Amino acid sequence: MWRDVIESMPHFSSRFVIFVGSNATLLPDIKSQISRTEDLPLDVLVRSKGKLSLEEEAAQASSVMKILSPVVPRCRSFVFDVEHSSSLSVISKNFRGLAEHLRVLKLACRALFLPRSLWMVTHLWMPASSHRGRTNSANRVLIACPSTVSPPDPEEVDDEGYEGYDLYKLCQCLSNIGYIRHLTLENIWIAYEDGTADTSGYEQALKWDNNTLTGNDQEFVMEFIIATSASLPYRFYHLSGTNLDYDSIPRAYHLRLEDIPNVNTQTFCHALERYAGHCLDIVDCKEFSDVHLQEIVKNCISLRRLCLINCPNITIKGLRVMIKSRSELVSESDHPDDGGDHETVVEGTFNVDAAIEAVYCNRSWGRPNRYKPIHRLQVEGHTGTLSQADKRWFKKHVES
Repeated sequence: MWRDVIESMPHFSSRFVIFVGSNATLLPDIKSQISRTEDLPLDVLVRSKGKLSLEEEAAQASSVMKILSPVVPRCRSFVFDVEHSSSLSVISKNFRGLAEHLRVLKLACRALFLPRSLWMVTHLWMPASSHRGRTNSANRVLIACPSTVSPPDPEEVDDEGYEGYDLYKLCQCLSNIGYIRHLTLENIWIAYEDGTADTSGYEQALKWDNNTLTGNDQEFVMEFIIATSASLPYRFYHLSGTNLDYDSIPRAYHLRLEDIPNVNTQTFCHALERYAGHCLDIVDCKEFSDVHLQEIVKNCISLRRLCLINCPNITIKGLRVMIKSRSELVSESDHPDDGGDHETVVEGTFNVDAAIEAVYCNRSWGRPNRYKPIHRLQVEGHTGTLSQADKRWFKKHVES
């Protein structure tokens, strides 16, 4: 009885899980569910299930999108997770118009097939906002996955893409979207020329707080960061699956480095000198060791919280030495505690932004001039076991 009552409510039908593949969701069932949602915001997940050829999946995806296209303006989240990258262009061609409710857009695939075009970013129109972090429209996540990025009008594009649409045009399009809560660019292939952004004034001021770059080559990351360097420091920046260089360190309050191939190099250690944020995550870096902990102690002067996940080469002794060394550097500082050293979440103020900018640009004025204590330490996925003496020591020297 209660189940019947709940299932009769429009909110119950506002979340869609639609399968394409050998066990595809029936199209009449999708239409019926849409009819029960009245005018509510919708959460849509389209996922491949079972094996289909490239052409069969694209045909099914196209049929699904023709039904969903009229309700795109009501979508709150839209996740398109398919097998073949060629199916991604299907959503792009049907995902048009004003999407006032949209918070999450994710396009993902498991098999890359080129050449194909995806113009997701420029087809999605959203209200712009003039204030970073403040907007009358919804916070949004935009995610672009394995693809070539091409211009907005599919009639102007052939199978080889559009020669004039490159990294710099992409950044310009992104700057026009307005405020985005989180942007992810994954495995993006797009034209760029090393050094162009640095020498030709291409820097764009982008209006988002969080950014993830995963699976992109080092040169793309460096050029993208330079091309977007007119932005204020980001609240969170996530780099995954790319080599790290001094020029690929972004300005951010919180930096996550995941699966970095060149951890065990001097280039990686030198790159840390440019990070002036307050939180640092090192994830799935198998060669990260106690040596790197000491580099963090010396170079990341403003760091307050360190998170280490699946880094098997660090030791308990190395962690103790790191905390002790940092405490000594803090005590040697000439300036008294300003009362804010024990705040993990740092408010985004002009002075903090200026300090991060000073380190990023390697200039003296505005640069942090004393070490902050690392008072929060998080270690996960490590086989080491703390003795009772270790537990007492860490409890005494770090807050958590």
